[in-house]
Amino acid sequence: MSYLIRIVGAALIGVVVLVASTIPARAAETPEQALRQVQRAIDTSDTALLQRYVDLDAVIGGAVDVFVQTLVRQASSKAGQGGMAPMLAMMVAGMQDGADAQAAQAMKMLVTGETRKFVLHGVASGKFAGKPRKEPVQQDGGLFSPLFEGASTGRKEIRSITDVKRTGDDATAALKVYDFGNEETYPVNVRLVPVGDSWRVREVTNVKQLADRVRREAADQQTQE
Repeated sequence: MSYLIRIVGAALIGVVVLVASTIPARAAETPEQALRQVQRAIDTSDTALLQRYVDLDAVIGGAVDVFVQTLVRQASSKAGQGGMAPMLAMMVAGMQDGADAQAAQAMKMLVTGETRKFVLHGVASGKFAGKPRKEPVQQDGGLFSPLFEGASTGRKEIRSITDVKRTGDDATAALKVYDFGNEETYPVNVRLVPVGDSWRVREVTNVKQLADRVRREAADQQTQE
């Protein structure tokens, strides 16, 4: 009897191994699939999904650094100071050469936090999906909310994902993002890093070019007004 049990046991183990070997392992997401999840997060107003696939702190932090550098350069000229909103002038004053480093860092953190709040509100409210909700959603700003008064809150749509390349542990991709708010298409280059069996956007690598373009668009709009 014990011999029979051993045979049956061995047979059962063999069946389990055979079945397990025929079940496909979960395929790892590609960078393209991860970027499509970013669009899905926007379309479904899912901020948790967005933060799973985009490192907001890293992306926004890099953008704020460029934003601040641009403003400091603008403030170095009298003409630039004259055309600067009071809120921006106050912020830049605390970041110019000679300003207290700790105060400047605190100011950057405030701007980063407000930018993060603006982005999450745009997603949660459905505005970035082109389907704004009427019910209350998370707060859309605070002390520095006037900085975003001219920002487009229209639908954001990734229209193409190209030039996907893997280099070592990173991946890069080029996106075309259409903004229904101002009817403009923006080239956005991103760097992704692996997280588990997927990828996460860690950096927008052409943020300086994007900042310069947005600044020109804002200047053109003011001229037209």
